[in-house]
Formats: sequence, structure tokens, C-alpha cells
Amino acid sequence: MGSSTVQPPPQAQTQTQTQAHDQQQQDPQLPVPESRHQKWAHAYETFLLSNASKLANMESTIRSLSYLATGQMQNVEIVTETLYSMLQILGLYHDRIINNALQKLARKKSGALLGDPQALRPSMHNRYTQWAMNKSSVYKVLAVALTLLRNTELLWEMVGKHGFAVTILGTRISVGKTSGTDEAARDKNRWRTVLWIEAIKAALRLGLLAASHGRTVLSSPIPGRDVDTARIVRDRRGNFKVLDEDEVAEYQQREQQREMRRLAMDAEELAADDARELEEEEQKEEEERRRRNKGKGAWWRMPRVGLGLPDNPAAEDVDEFLERKVLSAEDVRGPEGLVRRLSPVGVAAEVIHLMRPLVYAFLVYQFSLQRRRRQQQQGQGQGVVKRVYGSWTPWVVGILMEYGARRLALKELRDQGLTKLESEEFKQRAGDYGWWLLRGGMYENWTR
Repeated sequence: MGSSTVQPPPQAQTQTQTQAHDQQQQDPQLPVPESRHQKWAHAYETFLLSNASKLANMESTIRSLSYLATGQMQNVEIVTETLYSMLQILGLYHDRIINNALQKLARKKSGALLGDPQALRPSMHNRYTQWAMNKSSVYKVLAVALTLLRNTELLWEMVGKHGFAVTILGTRISVGKTSGTDEAARDKNRWRTVLWIEAIKAALRLGLLAASHGRTVLSSPIPGRDVDTARIVRDRRGNFKVLDEDEVAEYQQREQQREMRRLAMDAEELAADDARELEEEEQKEEEERRRRNKGKGAWWRMPRVGLGLPDNPAAEDVDEFLERKVLSAEDVRGPEGLVRRLSPVGVAAEVIHLMRPLVYAFLVYQFSLQRRRRQQQQGQGQGVVKRVYGSWTPWVVGILMEYGARRLALKELRDQGLTKLESEEFKQRAGDYGWWLLRGGMYENWTR
């Protein structure tokens, strides 16, 4: 008689499938992929999160490869800028992966509530931009397109000036004029490319202004990286967690000592060491759970509400402890209230601010053509031709537009009271005034 396999009853099979489905729904890790491309993306995201603590060093190391390109390579500056732009875009993809993982981890944690010092709360910028992208697909497309263009604009400018040619399988592919063009013509092509870039950016920003229903357009319209990747680690059981800032150095030192110790172990010793470390982690988590548990296992339980009394912080950490506990207006305000709708006057001020780069680039291009044409007619030398961008008119018009838009917008917003996110945005715009020392007539006639 052959051995027969005992089949579980249908009710047990259904219960097992339901439990597996519920466990998969509660799992904060990435969803199980289906297609081949999803499997590749899932494998890459898992690898990235498993090595998140080393992500900053990995990105810096890969970015430094652009410096290894030799000058003998054709179009070496375009090749290096292409590599740098690709790495910038890859960094944006990494930010998206990390933010999604942190959101799932925050939803999983039962203590991830407002006021909890251990909560994984996103920044105000990420809260607003994520809300805007989820609310409007138009905003999402425009924001991603603007971010990609901002990270590749220097590459397009270089291609517009020098042109680009590459030979693939015996086929020569060229973009722009790569030979037989003098410096004046190349510079003219460069500024035409800049004008196209600024025109597209202005159109995208105006689209963001409309898609957000008249709200201030932030300098970065997409969510960024909130948490230092050195704080994201994976424990022995494969679960992700975020360390406190004061635990990062201790964790890194402990991991280095662990790697040094494990170099001298064989397979059986490594297995025993992994089991011991897993047991130690479980004990620490159990102690932490008991210490933070609400009334269960706490050293004293409040009789009316039944909650455990937490440990008192050290005397030197009282101020920091209170700052973490206190909620601001932005913590309880909805993401749509972090950046409020502008009045018609405020919208006009925002439009002036968004159009300023295009107007400035257009004036620089026009006045440079006039100066170059005048110098060629007078037969002046090459040393004078380098001063074609020394006109003060574009510089004065540009900074007046910037200053006027700022004063008009702040006058409207201060009547209602600036939110913290709006205040941070206008502080960043105020810091950008320093760039006017390196532009146009100011740089050509004074700074340089």
C-alpha cells in the first residue's frame, strides 16, 4: 500500500488562506510582485531598504565616478553631466522608496500618534506635497516633470551649446551642431536652449499654481527624504526600524565589532551567534514593550484611565522631552491648510515670481545680441566681446520683479498670518537673493 497524504478539511484550508491573506495585508514590507518588471523593482527596493544605512555613502561613491572620465574622451563634459543627472534622478527614486517604507512602518506602529516622540511623522513639506500629489493627478505629473527638468537642465544647456554626437553600432547619432560653429554661434544656441528650458519651467510652475487652486508653488514640489538613511536598519528577523539619532553611532560601532568577530567563526559558530543575537533582540524588545505598554507591565498604573505611568526623563533632557510632547498648530492642521489659497493679489504676485526667470533670460539674450552686433559693426576685439552680458537692464528688471513679487505676496499673507511651511518657503526665497551677485551686470561689472 502506498502512503496516502492526509488532506486538511476544507474549513481548515479556508481558515489558513484567510490568515495568510490577513498577514500579507498587515505586512509593512513591499507587496509581492507579479510581472517580471515588478519582480526586478521589488528586488531592487528590498536591496535598497536592506542597505539603507549605507545609502548615502553608496550614492556619494557612485557620483564620484563622474570624476574618473578622462579628457581624451569625446564630449567628456556632456558624458559626465549625463552621469550626474542620471544619479540625481536615481536619488529621487530612492527618496520615493524610503518615504513609502516609512509611511508603511508608521501605519504599522500602534504608537505612531501625534505627540508620541517615537512617531515617524513626516515633515510639513512632505505632508503637503504628498497630499497634493494624491489629490490631483495633474499636479503629480507637473511636479515630476518639473523636478526632472530641474535635475537635467544643465545637461540640456550643454547639449544646446556644444551639440552631442555618439556612434552606436556604426550609426552616428548627433544632436545640435558639433563642428564648424564659432564661439558666438554656440553661445547663441546655448541661450536659445536656456530660453526653451525657462519657458517650459514657467509653464509647469503656472500649471502647478492652477492645479493647487491658487496656492504658493513650493521650491520643491515633490516629497523629499525626511529621515537620515543611516537611521534605517534591519534587525535579525528582517524587520525595518528607525533608530533615534543618538543610537546611530552606537549601532554602527556595534555592527563593526560584530563583523570583525564573525570573520573568525565557522558555519556552526555563525549560526549560534545569529541565534544568540536574535534572542537578545527579542528580550530587549520585550523589555521596551513592557516599559511603553499602556498599563500592562508598567511599574504603576493610573486607576482612572488604566494607563501605565511612563518613566521620567533625565533632568538634562527635560526641555527636549517637552518639545517632543508639545504639538504645534501645524501638527493638528490638515495638509491642505499648510499652504493656503492666495487672494487674487497674491496669485498675481506668485505669477510675477514664477515668470521672473523667463523674463530675465529673455532680456539677457536680447541685450547680448544687441551688444554683440554693435561690437561686430565697430570691429572691436575679442576681449570686448566677453562683456556682452554686462548690461544692467536685465539685472535691474529681474531683481525688481523678485523684490516686488515678494513684498506683494508677504503683504497679503501677513494679513492672514503665515503658516510655518509658507514662512520656510519665503525664507528660502530670501536666501536666493545672494545669487544676484553672480548674475548679469552685477557679476560682469562688479563681482568678477
